[in-house]
Amino acid sequence: MSFLILLMLQGGGGIIASKLPKALQEILKNEKKREKLVIYINPPYAEAASTTQITETGSNKALVAESWIAKRYCDKLGGAKNELFTQFFMRVYCEIKGCILASFSTMKYINAKNFILFRSIFKSHFLGGFISPADTFDNVKGQFPIGFLVWNTNKKEEIQEIKVDIFDSQSYFLGQKSFYAESKNQKNYINDWYRLYYDKNGFEIGVMNTRGNDFLNQNYIRISSDNNFNHTNIITPRNLTISCIYLAVRHAISATWINDRDQFYAPNSLWEEDREFQSDCLAFSLFHGQNKISRQNGINHFIPFTEREIGAKSAFESDFMTRFINGKVELDNTRDSLLGNKSKSEKLEFSHEAKAVFEAGREIYAYYHAQDFSTKPYNVNASLYDIKEFFQGRNPQGKMNPPSKAEDSHYKTLISTLTESLNTLAKKLEPKIYEYGFLRE
Repeated sequence: MSFLILLMLQGGGGIIASKLPKALQEILKNEKKREKLVIYINPPYAEAASTTQITETGSNKALVAESWIAKRYCDKLGGAKNELFTQFFMRVYCEIKGCILASFSTMKYINAKNFILFRSIFKSHFLGGFISPADTFDNVKGQFPIGFLVWNTNKKEEIQEIKVDIFDSQSYFLGQKSFYAESKNQKNYINDWYRLYYDKNGFEIGVMNTRGNDFLNQNYIRISSDNNFNHTNIITPRNLTISCIYLAVRHAISATWINDRDQFYAPNSLWEEDREFQSDCLAFSLFHGQNKISRQNGINHFIPFTEREIGAKSAFESDFMTRFINGKVELDNTRDSLLGNKSKSEKLEFSHEAKAVFEAGREIYAYYHAQDFSTKPYNVNASLYDIKEFFQGRNPQGKMNPPSKAEDSHYKTLISTLTESLNTLAKKLEPKIYEYGFLRE
């Protein structure tokens, strides 16, 4: 026989222990009976500082991290003190020792980097659980998983990997999914890996915008021409390939409610010898929508064609990208050699799928340069982003319109073909992203 307590919550975040029946008070005092005690909580989703507030899809509660529970257990919670539900977890774990804890909550406490300290304290045996879409709950709009997980806090086990069932909003079973936890001092996330290739003194050709290690932050990952120095790193000839791998890995697989909290990791060494994978990532990054290089913010070094190939009306300011692709860029290897040796970039060979992306992109560039500019300004150095803006325009709020808003039907066809070819290339990249350890199954 097991005992069940529906945990009563107050605005102040406390367990109303004094109002529990006397029989339950006796259970709380009895170590053996506590092993059969099930604490069920459905905590409010309140966070002291959240991405939902940044993206204007929700709000936070400023006083969460200042609650008396957070202050009492601050040495055990770390970054987890910002989450109301983990405050309850820690209080139950420490004050109702040995019970079974069952709760609906986000999956952050399993795999997020900010919860490493929490996981080092909250050692429990996972009994089972499932995930379902967050927006199936009242007043929750986000596309992320809510997990119902059951823990035996009497068995002290470090959380490493858990496997849960997946149910959609109609209660259909979709299979199973694993979530992985990392331990303290591990430096194996994708941003830790990318940081190894920072080149602060190189020739700047663009800016990589980075943020977080999960799908939740996918929209922040982009290449741009302007640097706001907020989670950014400059792209140079020496780290261009690595930067393109980084962007392709972060975008080749679409974010869904199921993978929203999945973490990207530092890869194994297999990618280093796979030249085709590297070239595929370059092709993907040159033409993906998150490549937002614009001539309006500086010289455009990302034109992957010659003037002749796309019918440009005059010379480009920069032919860097075509020289890089053809192995004609001189690389300064002073970072790797005391002698400061210089070498040429390698001539790139592209897969059939990557070549299809290049051809679809070339058609768009050529169509732009073939326009009649007698009554409108011509930008010979236009990037793909600039060309999209030319045909698609912007809405009153300044946001670029989607391709469907373009008035030119032929352009719509061309951009659709490019999207299809990018999707095909993404499918080719996907198994290697898992094989090389950027993501875990």
